[in-house]
Amino acid sequence: MKSTENLAWQMLHGARIDRAPAASWRHFYQSEWNADALAKALIDFQADYEWDLVKLNYRATFYAEAWGLKAQPGPNNHCKGPNPVPPFRSADNLPDLLEVQELPSSFYQQLSVLQLVRERFPRLPVISTCFNAISVLADLFDGNDLVREAFVTQPNWVHRSLEAINRTLIRFSQQAVRLGADGIFFATTEWAEAPTIPWRVFLEFVLPYDREFLQKVKAPWNIFHVCGGKNYLPSLLKLDVAGFSWDPTLPGNLTLMEAAEKTDRILIGGLSRQILEEATPVEVRNQAQKVLQEIWPHRFILAPGCTARPTVPPANLHALREAVWR
Repeated sequence: MKSTENLAWQMLHGARIDRAPAASWRHFYQSEWNADALAKALIDFQADYEWDLVKLNYRATFYAEAWGLKAQPGPNNHCKGPNPVPPFRSADNLPDLLEVQELPSSFYQQLSVLQLVRERFPRLPVISTCFNAISVLADLFDGNDLVREAFVTQPNWVHRSLEAINRTLIRFSQQAVRLGADGIFFATTEWAEAPTIPWRVFLEFVLPYDREFLQKVKAPWNIFHVCGGKNYLPSLLKLDVAGFSWDPTLPGNLTLMEAAEKTDRILIGGLSRQILEEATPVEVRNQAQKVLQEIWPHRFILAPGCTARPTVPPANLHALREAVWR
């Protein structure tokens, strides 16, 4: 059930709307280990702020847990658990990585969350989340330096591993769409920024698998999220997605207006984590309204440039929400 009354759906379908949609999302670190608890936290969060779309933040480690990452819950919903323990200590471990034939219980847990939230909000866009293959592979190593070393010393095994991971992620996300997700928030984590990976290496080990994912997981609300500063968004704006999410306030990144000149896709972001966390509600609202004045009427969703930290004051999130109503 999709409603033409929802502002975000109207914008996606090309209708003229009188205000920008707004959205935000965060982690609930302890609840993320139980499907019912996480669904309740997400539903309550949505009920509190009335966002124009619901983006599901799953447990960030669950993807890599399928290949041996050891993780534990946080002590509460505001604090992360202990640092995860990766299973790989060198590129020599790569031959052990195989496609997961049957999706593990951790994957089905997230799908249960999706179904519960979908049932509660039948008319809103509900967007699942998936990290890209290189992000999951990197979580299996004890540090990014080992990943970069593997690009050089074991390129064939890196490709085989990425193929296996990507096939699994595609199956998971296809199932999410079948169960009611309106799209996938496809996140690169740090693996689409110049400080982490050179462009030529990105072209070989990242972009082909990202393209394959987007070709095989079709949904109206697919969003490509590019983390970090000095990222490669300018070269990714031709990807076949509904919109792009990034932090335009970070050094070396496209501004909202620069991106608007290069694409007609929906742009998502505008507010930095720092503003949301450290500013007063009045400052948040003023900054949000300044962003809206600059970018409107380009298709745009006012949101943080990345996941809002749990320490963001609720009053600041309300200020973000109220900015689009004024």
